[in-house]
Amino acid sequence: MLEDDNDPNFVDTVASSYFSQTPTDIHAVEQILYAIPVDPAKVETILFKFKGASSSFGANKVTIEINKMIDCLRRGDMEGCKAGLPILKQEFDTLKNKLGAYLKLLRQDKPSSSSTGANY
Repeated sequence: MLEDDNDPNFVDTVASSYFSQTPTDIHAVEQILYAIPVDPAKVETILFKFKGASSSFGANKVTIEINKMIDCLRRGDMEGCKAGLPILKQEFDTLKNKLGAYLKLLRQDKPSSSSTGANY
């Protein structure tokens, strides 16, 4: 429903943008989390930015893991926050793999569906 004749690749464009930016955000969180000394404010700033992008994109499981990491930061539990990073990465990878495969199928189907006038 987000795509129309004016922007038939809207969903693909948004997904590509999210999937290309997210590894940069995860890497930034990782770098700051493992810096000595850790700057919790910087970690939280990046997590909030990442949370906004993930929420807007609809990446619910990623957003849940970000919230858990933010909760750990607020409690001063840096080890808990660090422990959440691999889970966050896994949720992102799972989303990217599943949605990526789905979008690939849609791209393959687009020429035939557009010729028949079908919407997906």
